[in-house]
Amino acid sequence: MTLKSITTSPDRIALVEAECHGILKSRPYDLAALRRLKMCQWLASDFEAIIETSSRILESDPADADALYSRALARLALTDIEGCLQDLDLAESATTDMRMKATLAEARSSAEHAREIREGRFA
Repeated sequence: MTLKSITTSPDRIALVEAECHGILKSRPYDLAALRRLKMCQWLASDFEAIIETSSRILESDPADADALYSRALARLALTDIEGCLQDLDLAESATTDMRMKATLAEARSSAEHAREIREGRFA
């Protein structure tokens, strides 16, 4: 099964999520299963689970810029702006991919704008 085969149907998401959990019972740090699980969590907007799964990926690969980016966006969705910015810093240090760096810059701009709104400063 590939990520492309995951649809946004709640039943399909639950099925793939259950398959991932089954794999992870015997292989807790199976990166493919963790990444597939994280995709399901995104489709379900389960931000706390995304943070947990991304953190598990980072235990195996601390320089995984995609996991750092995912965790940053999930933190932003939960209004943990400082945690988001910290993860974006780590992700930027971890990647040399210019497209990823551009994506990280956009996310940083959104997080900084959210911080300004929270602090009552509107730019």
